[in-house]
Amino acid sequence: MNPEKRKVEIERVDALISRFISCPAPKDAIGYGQGQKRIIRYLQEHPEGAYPSDLAANCSVGSGRIGNVLKELERKGILKRDKDPHDKRKTITKLTKKGIAYSNMMRNLFINRFERLLDLYGEEKFDEYLSLSEKLIDNLERIKMEEEKCLKPTKI
Repeated sequence: MNPEKRKVEIERVDALISRFISCPAPKDAIGYGQGQKRIIRYLQEHPEGAYPSDLAANCSVGSGRIGNVLKELERKGILKRDKDPHDKRKTITKLTKKGIAYSNMMRNLFINRFERLLDLYGEEKFDEYLSLSEKLIDNLERIKMEEEKCLKPTKI
């Protein structure tokens, strides 16, 4: 692929990802950023709760910012933070009933949208899309890991 076409294709992918991420939420959605949505989803998948360090590591929220994000979600009634019964020095974060309801609503919206896409494109095209998407994500993760190996600080 020539360099100009390559640049155009990369810009096209960037635009598509931006459009995908910012798909309109339902009118009753609370309006959380992507990091907050990832935290909500992670907590939905881990009903036993999670430590802030786990949330930061798994939800693309910086360890320095995680406290502010959790405080904002707690203020909105989406999650609660309690002392770990086994280690009072640690805090466990869990979704509230409101948080679970919000997570379920967003998951149902997502499923509904993709069911409609399946109907629009048909099973064969949709399977092709899923295969390509899986390969794309796998390769992006591989590239990220390679970059992180190169960026590790070295002792001089």
